[in-house]
Amino acid sequence: QQRPRPKPFKLLDMARALIARAIDAGVPAYNSGRIQECCQIYSETAAELLRRSQLRAELQPAVLRALEVALPSGRPSQGEADRIAWALRRAFDEQISEQSSRSALLDGGRAVLNQQGLTGKNGSTRAVIERAIQEGAPAYNKGDIAGCEQIYTSTVRGMLDGKLGSLDTESKRLLARSLEQCQQLPDVNARAWALRKALDELLNSSQGQRRKTVSPSSRPKAVPGFYLLISNFAELHWKAVPGSDLLISNFAAREGLEFIGRVVNDTVMGGRSDSEVLMSSEGALFRGNVTRRGGGGFASVRFDPRDPVAFVKLLSSGKGIAITAQKMKGPSAWKLQLNSRQGMQWQQDFQASSSGKSIARIPFASMMPTFRGMPQGNPGLSEKAIQDIQGFGFMLSFLSADGSNNSGFAEGEFALRIVSVSVYS
Repeated sequence: QQRPRPKPFKLLDMARALIARAIDAGVPAYNSGRIQECCQIYSETAAELLRRSQLRAELQPAVLRALEVALPSGRPSQGEADRIAWALRRAFDEQISEQSSRSALLDGGRAVLNQQGLTGKNGSTRAVIERAIQEGAPAYNKGDIAGCEQIYTSTVRGMLDGKLGSLDTESKRLLARSLEQCQQLPDVNARAWALRKALDELLNSSQGQRRKTVSPSSRPKAVPGFYLLISNFAELHWKAVPGSDLLISNFAAREGLEFIGRVVNDTVMGGRSDSEVLMSSEGALFRGNVTRRGGGGFASVRFDPRDPVAFVKLLSSGKGIAITAQKMKGPSAWKLQLNSRQGMQWQQDFQASSSGKSIARIPFASMMPTFRGMPQGNPGLSEKAIQDIQGFGFMLSFLSADGSNNSGFAEGEFALRIVSVSVYS
């Protein structure tokens, strides 16, 4: 009996392995404050990818350009090292994502589809899409954005190829347009969102109704995270609350502005924390497990407004944020964050009560400008800075708002129920 021939080792896997080793070494260095060491690790890996012709040939054109531009010519300063490390990391992530998609396509996407139980023609369009979302959304929320995109891409391609059931002409056009759009998008995150939007549209059409016509009682339970739509299901309005506050959102009553909730954990830099956000009649429940393993130590939820202009207008009308939130499990020490388009987080600490009846009031004047947890200047959110705000969120972290160690932080399970957020004057 002849021995089976070993499968040839793909150069694709060599490039991915080289990048993975760099990330495994660079993440702990960065999270321990050794930013220049992390930059050096990433720079040496980038130089190797560019130097070896076989590996260079595997790089995507956009990744190739990004590495060439970001690679330093000399020893960078601390500030430059931080910028370079992130630029190289984004390029690495993009290459890994593209390689994963290409590997899946070599097998016609069957490996991923089989893994998710999506192959075959015996499932309805709705069942196929719902299963893909049930697998893709948690992957995204755990920081595996490339894995989420791969699930959605394989699902869309499988539906277009007829491997996952039959579609009408209009549905095929919708999915084909989404794949074409993805070719023009800059990163894996944007592609995951574009594919999810197309799947949602197809799901709504398969149900014979548009999202806006669905009543609250007939809505299916939301899949945790990623594209959790938080809406008042009615005409957008502002509503005054006691104390002449202006309501941003009451998650329990589903009143106020409309938001999309998503989680951002320390997995973006190699950590091991995980979390999810769920909606109920009692509010938005943010829960999970936070750990310092892997060099991490934070979990956060962000709420992005459907109408950014209305959201900024509300912020501009007041002097601070009023929060009604309840600590269900874990630490009481949390941070409120206002996220800017420039990547800055304006943040301040607050204590979440276990009763859920007290209101934490955080003046804009006390909010600290930070970048990746580190202060970037004096406290005080100005009117000009408010115009750049694109959402708000809550973070549980081993760091306080001023960058010092958070004495109230503890590893383990946590749960925070957010009832309402308002602007006070």
